[in-house]
Amino acid sequence: VAANHHTGFACFPALLLFIFIMPRKIWNNFRFWAALSALVLLGLAVYLYLPLRAASEPALNWSNPQGLKETLDHVTRKQYGALVKIPRSFGLFIIQMKYTAQTFIEQFSLPGVCLALIGAAVLLARKRAFAVFLIFFILLSSAGFALITNFDTTTAVLDVIKVFYLPAYLGTAVLAGAGLIYIYSLFRSGALIIALSAVSLVIPFSLMKSNYYINDRSKNFIAYDYGKNVLKSLSKDAVFFALEDTPLYQLVYLKVVENQRPDVTVCDENGTVFRTIFKPGEKGI
Repeated sequence: VAANHHTGFACFPALLLFIFIMPRKIWNNFRFWAALSALVLLGLAVYLYLPLRAASEPALNWSNPQGLKETLDHVTRKQYGALVKIPRSFGLFIIQMKYTAQTFIEQFSLPGVCLALIGAAVLLARKRAFAVFLIFFILLSSAGFALITNFDTTTAVLDVIKVFYLPAYLGTAVLAGAGLIYIYSLFRSGALIIALSAVSLVIPFSLMKSNYYINDRSKNFIAYDYGKNVLKSLSKDAVFFALEDTPLYQLVYLKVVENQRPDVTVCDENGTVFRTIFKPGEKGI
């Protein structure tokens, strides 16, 4: 029971803006608001599963959210503490924005980013409310995320931060699709459309080719070997204190799934997976 992240909250300001710029007749439409409220509650109802599943004591029971307080702490990610953990500076902000821009180019390539910009312009002219929502959502979940969290720019942190941009990538993909459709509409000749279709296929295949090696981890056993070596180095009936994610999840797999070293006791900092020795509010030893 362990799936939740605060990047999803980037949707809410964008949705509020979307509703605000919609036609005023929507504001007085009771059926619209009732349906919207029902859908919101339906989405939040997923969290009702947390205490039910936690009560059965599964092998991986993140934070053990059996009670109301534990469930709220889990949903609000209380265990991670404050979002901002390092001092802010203008120089750091510039580096964060540069990294943010680089990630979009890595994901979509420069032609793909240009397609997204074209799509944004087209949607602003034709579907203004939706375009404003989408652009605002992308900005909130990319540059806004960097501004709010003020993440460090070390290699270890940047490797983790990349996945938090997924909502922004999704919105950008929609804009790029709109841009591609618009370019298609400019051509009347069937032969030109076929040629353009062939060219447009180059973008995803070129991205797949350039990123395949980076994403192919089928023969990467670093994490597995690291966990095995940690367990191998421990004496009989040892107690191992694991801090942060890196040494923790390998041990979860090896002990829970493969049942390796049942004599070893593992404690983690927050008590989210294994038990903790720390008092509430304490960190480290």
